[in-house]
Amino acid sequence: MLSIAHQIFLEVARLLSFTKASRQLFLSQSAISKHIKSLESFYKTGLFERHGNAISLTKAGTILYTKVLEATDLTNDLHGQLQQISENFKPATRFAIGASTTYW
Repeated sequence: MLSIAHQIFLEVARLLSFTKASRQLFLSQSAISKHIKSLESFYKTGLFERHGNAISLTKAGTILYTKVLEATDLTNDLHGQLQQISENFKPATRFAIGASTTYW
């Protein structure tokens, strides 16, 4: 199972946009940035190049993106095979509900 930071990285890399990823994942843009910064700190290298409002993957970011996609495919394949041999196997799923402290 991939970490949340890796899942967020995957979405930012797929969309090449922090803003679009924040909308897609229902997270604030600052939360997205913090997760990416934590990965960049962990890997000790930049994962994105910033070009004004646009971003692109660095060489390290491209490698990570490829490997995270492979890990996702392997995880999905594993879950599929385990479900075929064990009807009791149910991979963990997440369902998140967000709410604001303000109301109308």
